[in-house]
Amino acid sequence: MTAATKSRKSKKPAKPPPPKFVRPESRWKRAWRDYRLILIVGLLYVLGVTAEAVYCHVPFRQFARVGYAILLVFVKCVMLLVWFGVWIFFREFIRGREKGLWRRISAAHNRMSGTARDYFEGDVFAYGCVSVLVLFAIDFFFIQKSLIRRINPYVWDPALAEAEKTVHFGHYPHEWVIPWSDMLGLGTVFDVAYYLWFVMMYLVLGYNLFLDGNLRRRLQFIWGFLLSWVALGSLGATYFSSVGPLFFHDFYPNHLNMYADLVRHFQDKGPHDFFIAYNSRTLLLGWSRNEQLVNINALSAMPSMHIAVAWLAVLYARGLSRRWFAAACVFCALIFLGTIYFGFHYALDSYVSIAAVTLVWWITGRLLKRRYPEEVELRRT
Repeated sequence: MTAATKSRKSKKPAKPPPPKFVRPESRWKRAWRDYRLILIVGLLYVLGVTAEAVYCHVPFRQFARVGYAILLVFVKCVMLLVWFGVWIFFREFIRGREKGLWRRISAAHNRMSGTARDYFEGDVFAYGCVSVLVLFAIDFFFIQKSLIRRINPYVWDPALAEAEKTVHFGHYPHEWVIPWSDMLGLGTVFDVAYYLWFVMMYLVLGYNLFLDGNLRRRLQFIWGFLLSWVALGSLGATYFSSVGPLFFHDFYPNHLNMYADLVRHFQDKGPHDFFIAYNSRTLLLGWSRNEQLVNINALSAMPSMHIAVAWLAVLYARGLSRRWFAAACVFCALIFLGTIYFGFHYALDSYVSIAAVTLVWWITGRLLKRRYPEEVELRRT
C-alpha cells in the first residue's frame, strides 16, 4: 500500500458545519423591531390622553379605571389562548384512532401539549405578546371619549341632520330602513348583531395577534385598528361632537326634532324586539349626563366606530379567504343598517368611517410594501 493510499484512507471526511444557533430571544427582538413604530404611536396617544385628563382635572381614582380595562384585555387574551388549546384538544380527540376513551383522551392531550409547546416557541406568539401592548394603549380611548363633552360640547347634530337629509334626496335614511326592516323582521337580528360586534372584534384581534403568520397583513391590520381609534374615535369624535338621532331631542330641546318618529318607534318596539339596544340607550344617556368625568362609555356619533371596526374586518378578511370576506361583508351591512334603524348614528357617520378606514388601509399597505418588499411568513411552531 503506497503512502498516498494510506493518506487518503486515514483522512477523515470533513464534518458538516454545525447549525447556526438562534437564541430564543431573537424572535422577541424582531417583534420589538417590527412593532416599535406602532408602539411609539400608541405611547404618544397614551401621553396625549393623560394630558387631556389632567387638563380636565380628572380625579386619579377615576383615571385609574384604565387599569381595570388593561386587566380585562390581558384576561381576554389569556382566554383566547385557552380556547385555542381547547379547540386543538377537541380536534385531536376527534381525529384520534386509539382504542378506548381514556387512551384517546391521553393521546389527544399529549398531541395538544406538543402543539402548544411548539407554538409558544414560535414567532407568532412572540409577535402577539408584543402587539398586545397596542391594545393596552387603545384602552385609553374610553377615558378620552368620556371627556369629549368637557372639551367640545355637543353642537354638530343639527348640521349633521340637515346634511343627512340633503345627501339622501330630501329624506332621512331611517324613513327607508325602518319600514323595510320591520317588514322582514330584522329588528332582533340587528340587536343581536350589535351585541356580537364585540365578539367579532375580539375574534378578529385574536386571530391577528396570535394566529396570522403573514407579517405584512398583520401589521396592516393593527395599524388600521390603532389609527381608527386615534384618528376617528378620538380626534374626529372630539371635533364633530355629536350624540346621534336617537338622542337628538335630549340634548337639543329647543330644536325641531326631525327624528321624533324614530324615537317613537324605538320606544314602542324596543322592549319586545330589541331588548339589548333598548337598555343600551338608558345606560348611554345616564353615563353622558352624570357628574362623573370618566365613564365606561359615553355618547359619540360622528364618526361611527362600530362601522370603522366592522369595515376594517372586511378589508382584513379579503386577504384571508372568500368565505370570511363574504361573512364580514354581511356582518358589516347588518351593523350599518342597525345604526340607522336604532338611531345610534347618522348614515353620514358610517360613510365617513368607511372612507377614512379605506384610506388608512391603502396608505399603510403601500408603506408596508416598501418596508417589506417580499412576503414574510412568521413561524407558528
